[in-house]
Amino acid sequence: EEKCEDGEEWSADGSHKLALINQIPGLKNTFASITHKYTQKATSWGYSEFIAWDTLINPAAGFLLNDKIIVVATIQVNKTTGIRSMLKFNFSTPGFGDDGIVLKIEGKKVHVGKNFLSLHSPVFAAMFFGNFAENGKKEIELKDVSHEDFIELLYVIHPSFRDVTVSSYNPLLELADRFQMKYATDAVESYLKRTKNVTVADKLVAADNYRLNLLMSHCLASYSTLGQIKALIGTPEYAQFTDATKAAILDRTGTLIGD
Repeated sequence: EEKCEDGEEWSADGSHKLALINQIPGLKNTFASITHKYTQKATSWGYSEFIAWDTLINPAAGFLLNDKIIVVATIQVNKTTGIRSMLKFNFSTPGFGDDGIVLKIEGKKVHVGKNFLSLHSPVFAAMFFGNFAENGKKEIELKDVSHEDFIELLYVIHPSFRDVTVSSYNPLLELADRFQMKYATDAVESYLKRTKNVTVADKLVAADNYRLNLLMSHCLASYSTLGQIKALIGTPEYAQFTDATKAAILDRTGTLIGD
């Protein structure tokens, strides 16, 4: 897996081979070889010299059959700049040496490093090194935790730095709150502040549930009209808000009236 940082300049040199398959037996396919340099700012709309449009849509030419065409493409990336390879972790096999410990989640073994996990979570630090029954054990069972969600949490805090997504942000917040992982919480809060794929109402629910004060302020500031506030009050999410969040919304309403 490879990744570019937001705003970072990148480029990729690629070689492509295209084949447009002729669907009439005995007629020849059409081929093209192309080289192209992709950059952050450049746009490309294909290869106009590949085949004439009139030829492509002419049934007698053999490329269009039953409103379908067949294209075979092979792409080779020759050189990249500004794109860094991501580290990959496999938590299903041992890989942390003497520092390793097994967490058993939903019957599956998850291999982690005690010291690294303890840096991110005082809950795990106490579990591994405090005066608890788990101290000294080689295998610890975690109950009421989704294996899939916990793996996502590990990917967020480890140097692979997997991105938070629409489907993962809520489970990540729940686990980060349970194990007091501030880094993971901050990563989700940062994602929610910048994404447009989550509604402001849902962002406010997350901010309210997990005490994300920066996200709360960000969301409230995004409401610039009384009509937007009225629409928010009419949503199902509004009923989930605590009294403190409803009071903050009322304060924002007062500010808009004053303006």
